Amino acid sequence: MSRHGRQLVSTSNLQSEADTITPLLAAEAEAKRLRRLERALDSRQLDAWERYRGLIDVVDDYREVLDNADKKTRFALIIMGLLNAVNFLLVARSDVFGPVSADLGRGLAAYAALYAFLSLFFFSQAIEALRPRGAKFFSSADGSSPVANSRRLRSMAHVAVEAPEALYELWQDAQVGQLSREVAYQAHALARINLEKYRALERVYRGLVALTALTAVLVTVLAWRGLSS
Repeated sequence: MSRHGRQLVSTSNLQSEADTITPLLAAEAEAKRLRRLERALDSRQLDAWERYRGLIDVVDDYREVLDNADKKTRFALIIMGLLNAVNFLLVARSDVFGPVSADLGRGLAAYAALYAFLSLFFFSQAIEALRPRGAKFFSSADGSSPVANSRRLRSMAHVAVEAPEALYELWQDAQVGQLSREVAYQAHALARINLEKYRALERVYRGLVALTALTAVLVTVLAWRGLSS
């Protein structure tokens, strides 16, 4: 075959390959465009990895809410301690406002008993708000023992009873769907923990309002007595 003939054959082959590649590239570009359009839809379902990342974000948010509840409880305990100190000084040094009569002494004793009861009750609610609730992470959705159920990858109770090599093999066969399901269990447990914590925390802050009102009443009574004596 002459050189000119070989060039014609090569040119024909290149043209044939170009004719084959061009539709493939066009189909691939169209597929990418459709995927982009599908991802832009609000009504589409999440894929496996997006579902897992979304659940992880939910768990992180719930943990932040939990930490904020603990901080608010500690702050409430500081305020409660200050109120208790003020009340102790007012009752112990009530003679500063004038002579203490028998009636006033009985009234102060009743006030101290009432205040102490309320203070201890709301202090117990603060303990309830701070109480560790990690056991919810160690049980299954039905509350049964984790050891008797299927093996899990993220549960501390399940991981603790696994041998290291068995745990590694379990992770080798792990599926994204299984991880997402376990993260969903954790999100559910954290949601319940947060609800319980914030119910107790609400009672604590209502108690602070009540203790502050009692302190204001005591200060008003003692001040009025001091001015009128």
